[in-house]
Amino acid sequence: ERLRPDQLRAALAHELSHVVHRDVAGNALLEVLRALQGFNPVAQVVARRIAQEREWRADADAVRWTGSPTALARALIESARGRGSDFLGLLGRARIAALELRCHRLLDPPRHAATASRAESALVAAALVTLAVFIR
Repeated sequence: ERLRPDQLRAALAHELSHVVHRDVAGNALLEVLRALQGFNPVAQVVARRIAQEREWRADADAVRWTGSPTALARALIESARGRGSDFLGLLGRARIAALELRCHRLLDPPRHAATASRAESALVAAALVTLAVFIR
């Protein structure tokens, strides 16, 4: 209800990207792997990075599909405002910083973004998790 029509289209395009890429299933698997690794800092960093890259990919898809990076950035900000203190919680500064980074990426995209295929990303993640098991 708080989003304007262009912002709602951009937000829905972002969520549709998650559906297209089956991110819910991937995130569930990632959470299982994180749980199996316990408090292994390498596994936690890798998992956070994978989640961040999924968000960035969904942002890029939404911009490509709607042609409106500003609408998506505004939708992100409005959604964060609507969550109030629950959104901020103990990790408030980190969440605000992540939101700011996403908005900056939307409004001023990196010039030479390095992209890896899904297979390359999965291979690197698997290698790091395996390495982390042996470091324990």
